[in-house]
Amino acid sequence: MRDLLNAPIEFDSKKNGFYYSKNDWTFLPSSTFDRQETDALIITKKVLSQYQGTPYYYEVNRALDKVLQYLPGRLLTSKLSEIYSFETFSPSATEPRFFAVIE
Repeated sequence: MRDLLNAPIEFDSKKNGFYYSKNDWTFLPSSTFDRQETDALIITKKVLSQYQGTPYYYEVNRALDKVLQYLPGRLLTSKLSEIYSFETFSPSATEPRFFAVIE
């Protein structure tokens, strides 16, 4: 975390452990995502909406929401998702028991 995210991590030899040397430091995904990766997440959310009601939809949707909530507004104002169109289709009925077998 110190090397990749520039986290202010120090070692305390008395406690034999690591700690944050700045109390106000927080991990923000915006420091690790570039514009293209952010666009990909936004488009994934748009495509995912077609699969509402299928297995794992709600879990994946919640995970995307958790990541997107930490990105600054300047990264979330992409026009890219408006340029591309994703044709919706009616997926055949999905049997949750098939996913249970696979798991």
